[in-house]
Amino acid sequence: MGPLRIKQGYDKNDVRGFMKILHSLTEQDNFQPFDFTLTTFWGEAAAKSRFASERRYVLLKNEDPIGLFQGLAQKRAFYKSMRAGSTSGNGIMVLPSFSNDDLSFFIAQILKQERFSDLAIFAPSSLQVSHFAARFNYSLCINLALDVDGIFRDMDKKTRNRVHRAEKDGVQVEFSDSSKAFMDAYKVISLASEDDAYSIPPLSYNMQLHECFKQEGYSVFALSHRKDSEKVVSAAHLIGFDKKLVLWQAGSTEEGYRLNAGSLVQAEIIKWAKAHGNLIYDMGGTNPTESVYSGIHRFKSGFGGSLVTNKLLLKRAFYVPTAANIYRALLKLGVKIRI
Repeated sequence: MGPLRIKQGYDKNDVRGFMKILHSLTEQDNFQPFDFTLTTFWGEAAAKSRFASERRYVLLKNEDPIGLFQGLAQKRAFYKSMRAGSTSGNGIMVLPSFSNDDLSFFIAQILKQERFSDLAIFAPSSLQVSHFAARFNYSLCINLALDVDGIFRDMDKKTRNRVHRAEKDGVQVEFSDSSKAFMDAYKVISLASEDDAYSIPPLSYNMQLHECFKQEGYSVFALSHRKDSEKVVSAAHLIGFDKKLVLWQAGSTEEGYRLNAGSLVQAEIIKWAKAHGNLIYDMGGTNPTESVYSGIHRFKSGFGGSLVTNKLLLKRAFYVPTAANIYRALLKLGVKIRI
């Protein structure tokens, strides 16, 4: 085999080429989708919203492209960071016929080009790279190749009961990709994140994700409310690409929790995803071993499906935690920091 090298940048045509190769190597019942976190839309949304700048690299062997990498770079007051991928999609790949050694080479060459104090790369679970800390990540995926009745039979009985109670209490779910649906959904999602003390990306970034993925994939919102009211009580933002639908973000109001609206939303998403030709519904991050995820895992695993694993590779300079704390403290004090 010839030498490996990397070049900077790839476009939508490169993505289509890799999708075509992936599909030719896998059978319909073992479908391998192209990760939405490697699409050009993922980076474009970050750049357009000024949330981050994109970094794209191609791995070449004998001058043929065999791998892709995309990271989102951010400049802090005291350091630079880059994050590539998510729990539901890797930030780096090589074609299935190539090895983890090729992936390791790819990462090493990127690091020679980039100087980041804080680096996080979601990668295939089998990959090991020296000088990186690593931990496993899990998402729960529903196989939509099954018929709907089969999917619902695989659900936990308590989950099915919650879905039926929500229907009995007059909750209904609608799907839309309109600007109004976006704002209605993010009012609920933002409030839920504040109540549960977890952070979500800025509204401007989510808005650009929505607009960018509507180009060739899709971005849609599932909104639930009582039949006799227009008040949204549970909402989800869904991103779809290459026959895979991903739960990007979701949340419920207190009333939504009481009505089991979130359970009905997920049940209706499964039906919608299958009806629109998807083969996989990825419900997003969970962890069966950590207590902090116990409620999330109990909810998601109630819908059946199977765990999919990837690995988060971490490389962080010793001063980053202290610098990050100082940065956040200055922002809280209202100090304007020029970057």
